[in-house]
Amino acid sequence: MTKIIRFTSFMKRSYPLKNYILGSFFLFIIFVLTGYLLADLNYELAGKYLEKIIEEFKHLIRPDPYQQFLVIFFHNAAVSFLMIITFFFFGLSALVSLFSNGIILGIIINIFHEKIGLLAVTVLLAPHGIIELPAFFISTAVGLRLGIQFAKSLSPNHSFKGEFLFAMRMFLKIILPMFLAAAFIESFITPLIFETLR
Repeated sequence: MTKIIRFTSFMKRSYPLKNYILGSFFLFIIFVLTGYLLADLNYELAGKYLEKIIEEFKHLIRPDPYQQFLVIFFHNAAVSFLMIITFFFFGLSALVSLFSNGIILGIIINIFHEKIGLLAVTVLLAPHGIIELPAFFISTAVGLRLGIQFAKSLSPNHSFKGEFLFAMRMFLKIILPMFLAAAFIESFITPLIFETLR
């Protein structure tokens, strides 16, 4: 019973994040569309940019699915943690991450839908994306809120400790389990879907 009460209290505390999560979602959609349109304007340049991105992240690709699972999980967890822990930039790092990931995803969708079709792109991205993206939006929301609360704490009579502890609980109890599930799907299920589509 005590655990239920604690969970209920935790979820009530999480409610103020709603607007931040919605804001992150809508900004992300705008950035994805921007990336898509930029790729339309200069397909060749977008292709070269994507090749550069793939080259930079090539070290994250592992042939063994168990290793790939760990690499994806720890990479996403580290990016999320950095968005939260760099609150002293007043949430700017979270916005930068939102922008860059949105632009890259928009370019990926544009280029690969030309090569394998939009349905295939959706089938490949959706299984893990339906978990990974919400976790990313929550991470961004927590980072933005913490940055704003840190700015407020610079004035008298505003405590920051409670906000920071709440952000850490969100990271450990909500964000990490979601990234864990998404990494499992991306490492073990998405490859099977890819083989089916080939």
